[in-house]
Amino acid sequence: MASSCPSVAELVAAARRLYVQVFGEEAPRVAVCAPGRVNLIGEHTDYNQGYVLPMALPLVTVVVGSQTSGQDVTVVTATEDADEPRRVDFSLPSYGSALSPGLPSWANYVKGVIQHYRAPPVPGFRAVIASSVPLGGGLSSSASLEVAFYTFLQQLQPDDGDKVSKAVACQKAEHTHAGVPCGIMDQFVSVLGREGHALLIDCSEYPMRRRQCEEAASILGKDSLRDATMKDLEEARDRLDDVTCRRARHVIEEIERTVRAAEALKRGAYKEFGKLMVESHNSLRDLYEVSCRELDELVCAAMEVEGVFGSRMTGGGFGGCTVTLLQAHAIDRTILHIQGDKSAAQSSVCHFKGFGNGLGRVPRIFPNLAVSWLLLLWLANCQEKTSLTWKQKKHFHSPSVLSIPEQSRRILVLPITTSEKVSQDPKKATGFATKMLNLNSLDDNSNRNSLQDPVSLNVGGEIYTTTLDTLTRCRDSMLGAMFTGQIPVLRDNRGNVFIDRDGKVFRYILNYLRSSSLDLPDGFSELALLRREVDFFQIRPLLEEMCRYEALMPLSLRGGPLGAMIMVNFDSKVRVLHFNLRHGPENYELRTCSVRAFTVDLFCTWGAFLALICEHFSYRTSRGLTSPHPCNPRQNRLKLEWVPRPDELPQDQYDKQRYQGLAVSNTELTQLDDIVNVHRNPCDITDMQGFVEELLKVSLAEGFKVDLVTPDPTEILNCTSLRLVKVYQNRAIQWNSDVLCHNSFRGRSGSQSALTSGNTSLLYH
Repeated sequence: MASSCPSVAELVAAARRLYVQVFGEEAPRVAVCAPGRVNLIGEHTDYNQGYVLPMALPLVTVVVGSQTSGQDVTVVTATEDADEPRRVDFSLPSYGSALSPGLPSWANYVKGVIQHYRAPPVPGFRAVIASSVPLGGGLSSSASLEVAFYTFLQQLQPDDGDKVSKAVACQKAEHTHAGVPCGIMDQFVSVLGREGHALLIDCSEYPMRRRQCEEAASILGKDSLRDATMKDLEEARDRLDDVTCRRARHVIEEIERTVRAAEALKRGAYKEFGKLMVESHNSLRDLYEVSCRELDELVCAAMEVEGVFGSRMTGGGFGGCTVTLLQAHAIDRTILHIQGDKSAAQSSVCHFKGFGNGLGRVPRIFPNLAVSWLLLLWLANCQEKTSLTWKQKKHFHSPSVLSIPEQSRRILVLPITTSEKVSQDPKKATGFATKMLNLNSLDDNSNRNSLQDPVSLNVGGEIYTTTLDTLTRCRDSMLGAMFTGQIPVLRDNRGNVFIDRDGKVFRYILNYLRSSSLDLPDGFSELALLRREVDFFQIRPLLEEMCRYEALMPLSLRGGPLGAMIMVNFDSKVRVLHFNLRHGPENYELRTCSVRAFTVDLFCTWGAFLALICEHFSYRTSRGLTSPHPCNPRQNRLKLEWVPRPDELPQDQYDKQRYQGLAVSNTELTQLDDIVNVHRNPCDITDMQGFVEELLKVSLAEGFKVDLVTPDPTEILNCTSLRLVKVYQNRAIQWNSDVLCHNSFRGRSGSQSALTSGNTSLLYH
């Protein structure tokens, strides 16, 4: 029922075709994208130094192109609603000169970004723009274009990579060349937005409305309305005209509403959040006067449906979109009700699911919610205050895939999504960003187009038959990349897709994709081989399942008399989600290293080693946090978490995480049992690499061996897990000194490097 929007891959494919058609040369070498946004609450508060709560959308602007010799620039847009001409040619100015704005208006955003780019001189280039963000729809098509083009320039002439400065430069571009005195929200969320998050942005530090707000702040004696209260407004009422007073009242109340809404979101209080959304819309309608009849009718129609929590207009106003929060079971009913309401404006519906990680993970307090949050964007066909129509975008049917250089991967921002059913395990939720960040070739997607169900596979001589849905269930895996067109596939002489891997154990991988269950026969003795195959295919849920399986597996099936094991798992978590313009970004992804050490046999009690681990990793430092769980003498188990503090994370925010400190004791032990009398001389570990190296140093010195396919040492933190095992001391085991290495994150086989810790070296192939 809801209309879909072109995917990033489809937009890139369309832009590539137009590039080749216009310029008559090979495919472009660079492809980047940046999203539009929707503001959940906090409208017209960003330029009043207030709070806003936006999120990125799957509607994106894509830029493809290549660098040229000389100083000439040619840019072509594929956007149907852009003004004519659709192609512009100009020369880059000499250093210190300015690019003058002109016609067409869409090109002014490009010129502004070039003018304010922070790493001049910009080289000549040719580029094509394609976008699924509707122009004038209140979803920030301009900021999406600015950020995408800035990202494109970063690939041609890299800057220092500072994201905040990038957003500010894009805002300046809109000020100087488009003549729009916008706030910073749109550019910030396009640059800083993350999958699974809404951003609470502290904006401390449309033309007429902004002047009215500045006038009100001046009369109130404030730097901005951010510093004003309703009491201040009442006391100054005699000095303000009625219109200015209404504008100021909206901003003051909206700032307070946004803070309350963020707190409600953290608690999972959806009804309260919805009520605040409606209050926000009423204020925009009555006090700020930027709504219109069609938007009001859409909000009223949505609120008539049972299961709808709240609805409001979003964007600058005078037409555009509404955003509606509702329960999953009310989706179809709401769409039918609004589309059947003859009094409502004609509307197009775009449905985006989910609200995974927000200001912290949103609590699942409604068991009947199949999707915790859901956004319906209704575009009003407004005729009252502005002529605005959202034309149905052409859907391109020959999709390609985005090739994102490493620099732009850091800024690729994509929509909030969750799985279809509520999962208690956030690791099981797969999102759009997961699907896009690992794409690795500018391909024509011929793989996907040429494959139809059923699919026949030849895996190492074993023939399997399955479906595309099964093979692409884990889209961020190697199989997902192969069967969505990201990686070319080979065929044997009978037309089967050929995969040169072990065919016998592949059946267990395929069965897992079908059933999400790891079913191994009793006495299964090929666990090491299966582990290598799973690492090759990069199926992370299966890898995690194997870790749990191995921990419970009988010793006789491990392929050797192991006595103890150390499991190290890496994960990324957002611990702080906030932004303060005065102090910089506080939206931090803290990389957590979880360590579990335990013995695997009742007759092999390495309690002394577990105590040694506690001794080495049990000190408080200023740069590392840990949550140690001391070993149980009877169970011989130890759990440890290591979370390094990013350089930019303030110490007070770091301390709020309630972790204990972590350091390493530089000691020389002559006997394992001599733990109590160790002389302590702790030193700080400042990053994850240092922690892992220290863990390897301690473990290898105690006789542990690496038992995991991993990348080379410089990329060891890209592994999803690391395993070390120890053999019985009373058995002579011949270990291969060369430790097999394979990049579990799309590996590079054949490379060699060495990691040296103390007197121990690891050789990786």
